[in-house]
Amino acid sequence: MVGKDSRKAPPHSGDDPQTPGHTLTEGARVEIPISDLDLDHGPYCTSFGRDETALRTSIQRAGVLNPPLVHRQGEGAWAVVAGFSRLRALRDLGERACSCRDLSGSGLTALNLLLLGLHENLGTRDLNPVEKAMALARLEPLVLKDDLEKTYLPLLGLPRRHGTIEDHLALNHAEVEVRLAVASGRLCLRAFRMLRTWSSADRIEITRWIHTLKYNTNKQLQLIDIISDLMDEKCVTAHSLLETGPMADILEQAGGNPPQAAARLLRALRRLRFPSLSAAEQAFHRSVTALELPRGVSVTHPAHFEGVEYRLDIRFRNGRDLVDTLDALARTSGLEALGPPWKGGD
Repeated sequence: MVGKDSRKAPPHSGDDPQTPGHTLTEGARVEIPISDLDLDHGPYCTSFGRDETALRTSIQRAGVLNPPLVHRQGEGAWAVVAGFSRLRALRDLGERACSCRDLSGSGLTALNLLLLGLHENLGTRDLNPVEKAMALARLEPLVLKDDLEKTYLPLLGLPRRHGTIEDHLALNHAEVEVRLAVASGRLCLRAFRMLRTWSSADRIEITRWIHTLKYNTNKQLQLIDIISDLMDEKCVTAHSLLETGPMADILEQAGGNPPQAAARLLRALRRLRFPSLSAAEQAFHRSVTALELPRGVSVTHPAHFEGVEYRLDIRFRNGRDLVDTLDALARTSGLEALGPPWKGGD
């Protein structure tokens, strides 16, 4: 903690955008009812979606070792500067009040206070994407856009590229369900970027099913892409698309085997989006099945039938097994007819 003697403190300039710019005084201790504090939306809040179990356990055993920092303008409401997680943990433990350090007389500006809390967080942990979005949203009205791009994007570990600020500002305003999914990693940031222009109801719906079906990043992007196409083509909402007909049946059965249901849903959506291609794939599958290929042999067509080369895979235990399989394959009738369903195998 910095003492009151400013000669002991490093000379910070108030114009330095990465430092509070003032020497902190000790600050008076004030006992504040936790119910009086906004622990989720305050002007300096950059804490969201964290598991605070370990923190609650620590506080139960040792108490609050580092008091939260608070500030208020005149006789206005108290604003938390740092210590949101500590205060939420105390609230969850049933505590009604907390001893805090009052920075109201410190001379710190709104930007200084925001950076004070932000640097405390950055010094102890990595921020999740939603917390970075919260930081940018609170910095945006206080600094020039050029400073936001050149100074604060690197500070937050974000790339200085077109759309980064806009994506995170949109994330800051997204629904709680969506922000929780992004903060926990269940919904990737690239997927959220694709969902930005969707309605709130559709965004919540697709986020819920991505979580239920446990889609990885690649599958999330595939799912959103194909649903977007169907929404445009058929003039429907994502909610109506997923909650009716065969899609609803698939989703209802997701609890028993999420990975299987996830694959079935993507197949069903592709059939709906590309009926001709789906029909060709089914016809090809029937023709391969009719060949009665030897055990361990499989044939796959080029993706979307856009290539000219097919693939033959053979699984075998040893050289003798391979020779027997090749002999059986050579005796299989109908191989010459194998090819694109619409070209009769040519």
